[in-house]
Amino acid sequence: MNTCKICHSELTNIKQVLRAKMKRINGKSVPNRIIYKAWCIKCEIYLRKTVHGRPNGEWETSHIKHNQLIHELTDHELSELKLEIEQNAKLDITFRTEKRWNEFISMKKENDKLYGYMQGDSLDSIKGYVIKRGSFLIGFYVHNTK
Repeated sequence: MNTCKICHSELTNIKQVLRAKMKRINGKSVPNRIIYKAWCIKCEIYLRKTVHGRPNGEWETSHIKHNQLIHELTDHELSELKLEIEQNAKLDITFRTEKRWNEFISMKKENDKLYGYMQGDSLDSIKGYVIKRGSFLIGFYVHNTK
């Protein structure tokens, strides 16, 4: 079913955002990975579903896990982050940085918290931000800095 994990409302604007053909190291094909994105009108969030050759995946508010959270951002850290993203957006001729950030931050509501997260280890890690709404993690914004 195409319903929101939080409020169970019907999802709208379902779009396929990625389709990847993959192979194992030995060259044998594995099921295609397909990622869908949809909007919950009631919660005002995007949900994602990843399908690996199965007819139905599960809609998730975020693929980030609670044990990957680093810390809650302070107002000062959020201001610095916004400034850094604005500066990076000026250098991004594709406008993807600004678009991804605006889509992500538009889901944040007044009582939501913003957390930093890290996936992987310190040598090969992905760093970014996620919104915490009650017990749910909402969306994600990848922000690897150099």
